[in-house]
Amino acid sequence: MQSQEAQPTAQPGYVRELLDAVPAGIIVTHQDGRISYLNAEAERLFGYPRNELLNQSIDVLLPDRFSGHHAQLRQGYIDQPSTRYMGAGRDLYGKRKDKSEFPLEIGLRSLIADGEQLIVATIVNITRRKQLEERLAKVIEASPYGQLLVDERGIIQLSTQVCSLCLVTTKKNYWANPWMFYCPNAIAMAMKNCVPAMCKNPACARWVWGATSPGAIKAELKFPSRLV
Repeated sequence: MQSQEAQPTAQPGYVRELLDAVPAGIIVTHQDGRISYLNAEAERLFGYPRNELLNQSIDVLLPDRFSGHHAQLRQGYIDQPSTRYMGAGRDLYGKRKDKSEFPLEIGLRSLIADGEQLIVATIVNITRRKQLEERLAKVIEASPYGQLLVDERGIIQLSTQVCSLCLVTTKKNYWANPWMFYCPNAIAMAMKNCVPAMCKNPACARWVWGATSPGAIKAELKFPSRLV
């Protein structure tokens, strides 16, 4: 990919139109953070015409609370480039020209062009997804039953206040912990193997439907629980 700073001469004429058709924002920067290229979706997401962003620092698109240490993070990526998501486990936001913000996901990859290492960022606005997640969280929270949402590794990603009351702890104390941490030792290993099996074949979850199992509270006491 050649910079928009110089008109391309060797690439097919449809390349720009092709990149502009991509439904995700694409921004290419130099190692010092200067913007070399952006596609039409990036223009739309941030509210800038291309000519206002070319050669500008990528930091103009970041909220002030993120821009202060971005240079250090960028240098870390340059030193160890890979294809990955940026800010795993953290909420990231972009800043539009009108100073408003929106939540986003950023995928990063390194690109060598004309002997220079460039950084390609693919940007997706996740406002709608965040709204749906918040609605889902409210629906789950309204349940009179304790509920835990775990990922394929068995790590707790979402819970209800009822769980906090049952386990005599706070949400922040057990989020990102394995769920079998709250199971007595007698069944913890069985639960550890259960989650991967359910991810591969949800039908196998029937063995716990209606089963009464002990739960372990923070004080290491036990209480009867029903897994559904």
